[in-house]
Amino acid sequence: MARIGDLVLACLQAELNARTGLDLRAASPFPATCMVTMVNGAAKYMADAGSYAASPTRR
Repeated sequence: MARIGDLVLACLQAELNARTGLDLRAASPFPATCMVTMVNGAAKYMADAGSYAASPTRR
């Protein structure tokens, strides 16, 4: 994490899906939080549990 005034940059190696990034930002105690992914090299895609749920079109 890095803080610049009221802005906090939360840095992760993994690429988050949008839902996880929004959830983390909403849970942040800081008024302005920006999720920065793919920092210092990529560590693959980090999906949430809902991304693995079976859908009618995928089995």
